[in-house]
Amino acid sequence: MLIDRHAQMNLFDCIVPATAIQMDPELQQIDHLLDDDAFFQTVKSDLSKRYPQTLRRGRRSTPVEVIVRMLLVKHLYDWSYEVTENFVKDSLSLRQFCRVYLEKVPDDTVLIRWAQLISEPTLRALHEHLVREAARHKMTRGKKLRVDTTVVETNIHYPTDSSLLQDSVRVLSGMTKKVSELAEVAGARVRNFNRSAKRRALNILKFTKGRNDDAKKAVKRAYQELCEITQRAVHQTIQLRDALKNNTSRKAQQFVRQCTSLLPIVNNVIAQTRKRVVHQQDVPAEEKVVSLHEPTTAILKRGKRVKPTEFGHMVKIQEVDGGIISDIEVTSSSDVDLLVPSVKKHIAQFGRPPSHLAGDRGFSSAENEEQVKQLLVQYVALPAKGKLSLERKKHERQRWFKKLHRFRVGIEAKISLLKRCFGLRRSLYKGDAGFTRWVYLGIIACNASTIARRLVTCP
Repeated sequence: MLIDRHAQMNLFDCIVPATAIQMDPELQQIDHLLDDDAFFQTVKSDLSKRYPQTLRRGRRSTPVEVIVRMLLVKHLYDWSYEVTENFVKDSLSLRQFCRVYLEKVPDDTVLIRWAQLISEPTLRALHEHLVREAARHKMTRGKKLRVDTTVVETNIHYPTDSSLLQDSVRVLSGMTKKVSELAEVAGARVRNFNRSAKRRALNILKFTKGRNDDAKKAVKRAYQELCEITQRAVHQTIQLRDALKNNTSRKAQQFVRQCTSLLPIVNNVIAQTRKRVVHQQDVPAEEKVVSLHEPTTAILKRGKRVKPTEFGHMVKIQEVDGGIISDIEVTSSSDVDLLVPSVKKHIAQFGRPPSHLAGDRGFSSAENEEQVKQLLVQYVALPAKGKLSLERKKHERQRWFKKLHRFRVGIEAKISLLKRCFGLRRSLYKGDAGFTRWVYLGIIACNASTIARRLVTCP
């Protein structure tokens, strides 16, 4: 049965003198920011969908506010679930902040299962609540807006054709092994192709170092053999799926569901390898599969010298004066197409357009500048692309333009902070919904930390 909260208690009054241990001032302010009943009810509505009778039956669950606050602590300090559990157990301050008090701290696996139920609209509501709180405390007036994009990587290894084929064989062999007993009852034979696939993958690695024609032929032959082994693993999985599709056991039905989602991806991996390696044809980046478990991961080239190619999703970040991130969006659109919607979103949030707008060259176009001015933005600093005319050079040398362009650079520091301290370098949650949840929780933790620090230093 889902419960709201534990009985309220102040550990510092009950257990230790108030002068001995106190909660961190920033945590105290974040504690006040989270006391929003509308958001609490939204989270409760999400968590109640775990089972049909979650709200009425069963043993008492972990309270809703404990789940929310422990999730925020996890992303606030960029800890793992296990580390979060251990620190909350050992700290009276974190017990008080998470509203655990003297009750049992939920296990990390329990927290993982509950966290997967929190939806994107719920997290967006909490994010907008924090932005409203920042405006209410006059930390931002929404007069200045800067926009940029960054790549947040998905949690995958560097993809190569041979590694993807080997991964396919390994995953399919693991799936069939779990239902091997059911397969024997149905009269099907199960074979493990892992060793054969590994041997071909090592041959590819060994022969790739050679530069002569014989080495190239050996690599091509090893790829063909690896594709055939993967294809045999696929055929075996299909036969098992057909044999078990009428089996009503939980294990069999789970196997059939996994086959439905995974087999098309494996077939795409085989097809793209044959097209690229065997037939020497190019495969467009948007059609490539780079991961079995994160098939929507995009291949992004941002022109960085250290990391020329990144695998993940593009995230748009817009920040207002006061260091508050007012909006984020996981997107596949180009920067040029994101500027005008960002200004419209700002107007919807603050009730007025920003007087100052800054972005890099990726957002720059004559059409964008015209549309933004029609939205009553007074000063727009978007450096033009290509060779500049004398009139454009004069425009970009104005004092206000240079000052606003320097203001834009600050968002690079904010992105660096998000990646270093709040986990936006790489998402560790699975799937598109998990990726969006990871990004939102990182941004929420960053905004909460910024607001709390300002309230402590300038109450």
